[in-house]
Amino acid sequence: MSTPNSTISTARRWWHRGSADHGWLKTFHTFSFASYYNPQWMTFGCLRVVNEDRVAAKTGFPTHPHNNAEIFSYIINGKLTHKDSIGNVETLQRGEVQFTSAGSGIRHSEYNDHPNDECHFLQIWYTPRQRNLPPKYYTLPQVKDEEKTNKLMTLIRDVDTFTPEEREKTGLLPVGRAIPAHCSLTTRTSILTPGNSVKHILGHESKQSAGERWSFIHLAMTSGYKDPNALKKQVQKDIAGYTQHKDRLEHAARYCKSVYGVTPNLTGDASKGQVNKLKATDPEKARVTLTYAQSRDGKIAGENKKMLALSNAESMIMTHSLRILHDGILVGVNTLINDNPQLNARLLNPLLDGKEVPLDALPRPIVIDSKLRTPLDCKLLNNARQGTGKKPLIFTSANGEEAKATALREAGAEVVKVTTDANGHLSWSDLLTALRQEHQIESVMIEGGATAIESLLAAHAEQTLINELIVTVAPNNVGEKGLSYRAPKWVTKQTLPKEKNANSLANTNSLAPLQCDPQMFQSDVILTWSQGKNDKEEAQIRIGDQLLSEGDGVFLRGGQVGEEVEITNVGDRNAEFLLFDIEPEEGDDY
Repeated sequence: MSTPNSTISTARRWWHRGSADHGWLKTFHTFSFASYYNPQWMTFGCLRVVNEDRVAAKTGFPTHPHNNAEIFSYIINGKLTHKDSIGNVETLQRGEVQFTSAGSGIRHSEYNDHPNDECHFLQIWYTPRQRNLPPKYYTLPQVKDEEKTNKLMTLIRDVDTFTPEEREKTGLLPVGRAIPAHCSLTTRTSILTPGNSVKHILGHESKQSAGERWSFIHLAMTSGYKDPNALKKQVQKDIAGYTQHKDRLEHAARYCKSVYGVTPNLTGDASKGQVNKLKATDPEKARVTLTYAQSRDGKIAGENKKMLALSNAESMIMTHSLRILHDGILVGVNTLINDNPQLNARLLNPLLDGKEVPLDALPRPIVIDSKLRTPLDCKLLNNARQGTGKKPLIFTSANGEEAKATALREAGAEVVKVTTDANGHLSWSDLLTALRQEHQIESVMIEGGATAIESLLAAHAEQTLINELIVTVAPNNVGEKGLSYRAPKWVTKQTLPKEKNANSLANTNSLAPLQCDPQMFQSDVILTWSQGKNDKEEAQIRIGDQLLSEGDGVFLRGGQVGEEVEITNVGDRNAEFLLFDIEPEEGDDY
């Protein structure tokens, strides 16, 4: 899941693209096009247009002119009939590509003649390096899906890589032949099945032997049309907030589904065995969600570690919904002493059916306490004694005082002694293994504090331990005296101002940001990272630290010829995408 170390990546989310619904045409624009204008999104090297269109039955684009553009259509579903002023008439279907080099000028139409079905296709424009060339037309033979499954197929490459004889051939090209384009660009496609990867070498099939290459990968919306206006209306509602408890529960459930593909059981039926819990993804270790709240300036507590109410009421309900998806909830002893948390799901009450969260649905409290400083009168122990919470599980060092351990056991805790290092620190890997193997905890939610957050993120840099990272960013600033935390740059570049990124942890083994849809809980922004999105309704691919959902794209700048870009399908559906490998021209500054 790599990208070159020198690469700068910029995601282009589907809901940020230009879009329009004209009734007969539903369209998305990656760059400024037609009535959509955004000066930040004009071109990417010679790549000028990336449109994803759905044309209704018996409609289409009437005859219109083009010049000094090279235009191709990649058919995803349906049929599209092309007619032009140089005599070409052709009906294209899935697996076929049509390419028009407009040159000095051409007129053409594109029409969906089918009586019932829409045509879904990608339309791409390049800017040629030479103006007023003779117009030409090309098509590729139909390619079956299996011919490009889990492999990259080249559709178009620089005309300078062809022989003089090959350049003269127009119309329907021979099987295996790419289309010549008058720019230093290679276009490739692939259909990735779940769990598989392909690797593209920058500069592949170009004449460029050294220097910088840019690339853009676009993941097609093969699962169906996504309505940006519906999403925007939903986000507006989420920002405005919900006054009814029921609506807040449903909002939290939607978020959980978007992250895990699982909805928490928000009825009282958990006592009947109907408990939705996350399952471990590793047979040896518990699954981990690391979550915490911070201020806009990156503080997780006030002066002298004073507890702060950073999350608003709606995002707190979301956090409590996350809790009932997990078997356990873990904090460090400093958080226990400073905050005296209950680590339950009380804010969900009453549930959608009017009942309260049953004991069976609650996570088991877990505390890391190497010196056994857990207060005997803390809320965790009181709740366990009263039958309103599960028995706390306390991990301590092997040389912990037995008298303290005995007192905690008598107060209602289970105390487990484990091996620690010379500094008294537990191994996260060993701890997660013990939870899974010895305590039947398949999933654990880790809520802090700063020591636990930093140590887990540091350990994750050496070994994959975190499955999901969820950070709630409140709109307020705490100030310099607040308690901060250290994290890798793949976290802090999203959560902290640039000037606060210098003191970062190792920036390796990154998770991918799950920002495929914006997540707002009133004024709180929820940032989410994951090893892979678990929403089974659409395809997802990962390129470096970017996770793309259908309709998303990613721009990669700063790569060098010969470097490798890896694309991995991390979802549960086939992922169909186009890849553009571009030589930036002098003066390009995207």
